[in-house]
Amino acid sequence: MESLKNKLDFQHRYSGTIAGLIFAIPFFITLINKDVAILRVFAIFFFVPIAFPLEIIGRLIFNNFTLTTLLVFLGLVICLYFSSSHYFRNMIIDRNERNPLIYFRIWTYLFLQLIIIHPLIFYFITFITSADSRDFIYLFYTYYSFPISSIIIIGIGVIIDIVKNKNIEN
Repeated sequence: MESLKNKLDFQHRYSGTIAGLIFAIPFFITLINKDVAILRVFAIFFFVPIAFPLEIIGRLIFNNFTLTTLLVFLGLVICLYFSSSHYFRNMIIDRNERNPLIYFRIWTYLFLQLIIIHPLIFYFITFITSADSRDFIYLFYTYYSFPISSIIIIGIGVIIDIVKNKNIEN
């Protein structure tokens, strides 16, 4: 019975890190086995909810790929800021009021961050390299941005655990 209690305490204490690692599993699988590297192509689907509509708006407003990329990048930074500040503010309030941890919030927040962070890293690489959209080579940056975003998701899970497990201020 004591080992079950220790196991549950471990899962509660490191729930953010565990969730971040689970979200990063596809990346780790592609590192181990090159035959499943096609999983990195699925990272393109993370662009659909936020980045793709911003890209369309940018293309309508600007006739310049670099300005469109900058618009999408700034839009994603704003989404990252507001979603993170809202999540962590609520987490700190719940922690201080000793409310029980809701694991669904951690999973939902990390999934939302994956939708924001993966395109954010992609557009950062694209903007820095000033890739031209006419040759479509820039689409292969998803292959390089996927590992970076997966590692960042693990880092966010660790930050969640640090904030969640910090002593309650009185």
